[in-house]
Amino acid sequence: MERFMAAVALRIDIVSDIVCPWCYVGYGALKQALKQLEGQVDATIYWHAYELNPDMPSGGELLEDYLYRVLAHNDSLRQAVRQEIEAQAALVGVPIDYERVKRVYNTFDAHRLLLWAGATAGPEAQTALQEALFEHYFEDGDDPCSPEVLLTAVVQAGLDTEEALAIIDSDIGRDAVQANHQRLHEMGITSVPAWIINEHHWLQGALSVEEFVQALNDAANV
Repeated sequence: MERFMAAVALRIDIVSDIVCPWCYVGYGALKQALKQLEGQVDATIYWHAYELNPDMPSGGELLEDYLYRVLAHNDSLRQAVRQEIEAQAALVGVPIDYERVKRVYNTFDAHRLLLWAGATAGPEAQTALQEALFEHYFEDGDDPCSPEVLLTAVVQAGLDTEEALAIIDSDIGRDAVQANHQRLHEMGITSVPAWIINEHHWLQGALSVEEFVQALNDAANV
């Protein structure tokens, strides 16, 4: 009689920011890896707030100015980074449209909603909201913290719009986001993306599909 092995349950904690392109690219690679391992691993994903630009003003900053500033005023490096992001995004089927993405934004309110989604509706709803926010920013160039975009993403994720609006119009979740950010720093996480599998396997950066497959297999066989 043939015996079937049950899929191994894995917890994957993702530390990311909505406007981080390597977070979106890495998540695309992770999804492909999980698809390859379908039936072998059963992953539950949790998202953790990390602001790359906590001091970014409302309205954000022009992307070209931002890259010029953070890349030590190096125009050649700025172009190379954009080309590399677009190339890696294409490999994992993640659409990043730099014809539309013109600005970098403050993401604090989006992180407040993501924490709310995870706490009240669970990890699947939180992931659906994260994906919607990624898409709005990287595909449409939208401000991921404008109330209109946030509520549209909430609807796409199947979440309660009245509860979401109450959060957007208040300070609910402010302390939680700040505490989460502080806790991550204390854990040694100072850049994103970061991936923690089953609370023990730590990975950093936008890994390839093959690297994720290996890491997931390693975690599943412990």
